[in-house]
Amino acid sequence: MIKPAVYRFEEVGSTNDIALAMARSGAPEGTVVIARSQTKGRGRRGRNWHSKPDESVIMSVILRPDLPVSRHSELAFAAGVAMAECLQHKCGLRPVLKWPNDVLVNGRKIAGILIESERRAAIVGIGVNVLQDSFPDDIAATATSVAREWASAPPARSSEERAYRRAAGEPQRPDLDIETIAAVILEHLFAACVLPFEEVLERWRKYMWGLGRSVDVVTEDQTISGKISGIDTDGALLIDRGGIIRRIVAADAVNVRTS
Repeated sequence: MIKPAVYRFEEVGSTNDIALAMARSGAPEGTVVIARSQTKGRGRRGRNWHSKPDESVIMSVILRPDLPVSRHSELAFAAGVAMAECLQHKCGLRPVLKWPNDVLVNGRKIAGILIESERRAAIVGIGVNVLQDSFPDDIAATATSVAREWASAPPARSSEERAYRRAAGEPQRPDLDIETIAAVILEHLFAACVLPFEEVLERWRKYMWGLGRSVDVVTEDQTISGKISGIDTDGALLIDRGGIIRRIVAADAVNVRTS
């Protein structure tokens, strides 16, 4: 099992940038950079990641996998599994994983992953919305947080009702402690990183968003329409175009949207 070495910061530009610099200086696998806030957070393809102080899990993890750089994107599946398992079992939510790097709850984005490479190291950037009760106008309709999801859940009206819900196996309101959620994600991530990739994919598919759904996959130079038929053994998205299966790798995809 990978042993974490955690470095905490009040505010940074980007935890991924700090982790990349540490990786260049020889920081070992398992080095974790966590910040209370970041001012230049980014997602895939340079998209902004909004995060005010003490509202989100904001962290980057240095891994040194025995993989060529061309396969570092596989780590997004391990991170996705870790985040989905935490959100389900620790936070009592029903997450789904939208290929390649998004985590959704009730159709809205709650978390994201950014993989960047530095020589023999891979940086796994993780962002999870935890305590936000509102978002900027441009993402208000598409983003959510753990707190926001629970705010819409009807509270138990008595201790007897709470006990009944617990006995019935219903999710209980979680302790929304950012440090605890980050620790659980790390535990699941490090466990997933030592599994065969085939097993990681099997667990990822249990949370997969959109299977059988008609979608448009937007790439740099075209839009590919069809139905999601699954994930290939290397993590490529499989699109059924009238019986012809088209493979799409994460590096080519700009956006996947419902038709």
